[in-house]
Amino acid sequence: FLFVTLLAAALQATIPTPVWTGHATMPFLLSVVVYYALTHRIGRVAPAAVVIGLLADSLGMMPLGFHAFVFPVIGLVIAQFRESMAIQAWTTHAFLGATGNLIQTLGAWLLLSHDGDVQWPLPWLLLRFAGSLVTGAVVAPLLFTILARLDHRLGHFDLREASPL
Repeated sequence: FLFVTLLAAALQATIPTPVWTGHATMPFLLSVVVYYALTHRIGRVAPAAVVIGLLADSLGMMPLGFHAFVFPVIGLVIAQFRESMAIQAWTTHAFLGATGNLIQTLGAWLLLSHDGDVQWPLPWLLLRFAGSLVTGAVVAPLLFTILARLDHRLGHFDLREASPL
């Protein structure tokens, strides 16, 4: 858990976001939350998401506690409904990554615009929302595949054979 989280944080902190995405966050840390929510017991999701959220808060300029609140909510909602999802399908990972990143971006905009800290013009705001969908849909399936293979290699479990739930 620690190695994966620190690696995701390093990737999120170092990979620049393109202008065409509205500088939307590359959601490596959120993708780890999505992975944990789909593959681990619900009792492990919230604590892991809080730790990952605090790390995400420390990497950016968001008010401390924003990601530590949003990530567990996203993770618990996914964990609650994972029985009705195709856990192994890349389309599920892309949808959850895109939706989670859009929720994170929308929440940040609502929080910051309410206080007057951010005033984005409408075209930039729409570009950022679209960019958050695209980056979430691309990053989450890639990271999910890597983490599932890592868990299989380490002998934790294999999603193809049995579910760890």
